[in-house]
Amino acid sequence: MKDNKDRKKVLAAVKPPFISHEDIAKNISRIGAVQHYNDFMDMYLPVLEVALYFRELSSYKATDNQLIELFELCNINRWQVIDYYEEEISRTKGSDEQPKWDQMVNDASQKKFSKVVVWSLDTLSRSQLSQMDNITIDIFSYK
Repeated sequence: MKDNKDRKKVLAAVKPPFISHEDIAKNISRIGAVQHYNDFMDMYLPVLEVALYFRELSSYKATDNQLIELFELCNINRWQVIDYYEEEISRTKGSDEQPKWDQMVNDASQKKFSKVVVWSLDTLSRSQLSQMDNITIDIFSYK
């Protein structure tokens, strides 16, 4: 009989506090709001920071279309475009003069972005690909 009384005292001591239905409803509402916020964050926030790199082609309109398609690609994949680098190559400049490429490599080495998105790998030389490999930046080619 004494064991039964002791057991009741122990159970009474660990009895959870009273929680009203109102408190439960408030907590469920808060949990729902947090879950909604988390769903929003998952749906709309970018998952990767990228840079766009492209060369000017023979027609200005082609470059604009490339830029639009690359931005659409990034939006679909939830990639945040940190910057874009448009290389304007003219016949008077030497092929080694690529200031936008150099700027992008400098930014990449500072880890301002995780990936470079290009229209086509044809626009990059082997040395450029090697350069990006050395600083561990991925390259994604659209075409």
